Amino acid sequence: MATLAQRQGEPGPLVVTGASGVGKSSLPRAGLIPAIGRGELSPAARDWPRVLIEQPAADPMPRLATRLAGLAGLPAPGVLAALRERPSQAHLLMRQAVEADAHWRGLADDPGGRLLLIIDQFEMIFQQRLDEQSAFIAALLGR
Repeated sequence: MATLAQRQGEPGPLVVTGASGVGKSSLPRAGLIPAIGRGELSPAARDWPRVLIEQPAADPMPRLATRLAGLAGLPAPGVLAALRERPSQAHLLMRQAVEADAHWRGLADDPGGRLLLIIDQFEMIFQQRLDEQSAFIAALLGR
């Protein structure tokens, strides 16, 4: 939690690594997400929308599109098309999802609001075709 708290204002991902069986998959469910919900990361982080993608499928982009579409109130096929066409612009869809989620929950505007996107078993992405890997990673990094 301390590392996440220090990095919460910085752009980019925070990666949790470790040997098989040490609890990497349990950390978000049992510790991180509940702690954020209690405001232990920061009071503002308590309201960040949380998205959990478990084990990226053969093509992980539809899962990401479905989760973002649900938060943003947009049709998933349109979000998927946008992600596939310009994965480097995914940060705009993520921002829209954060703002729409805050609006629907009656929360104050928070320009520093973030999307907590947890991808369990991320290493499975490297079993995909190189173009799918590249597009998905570009979408996550906004590059």
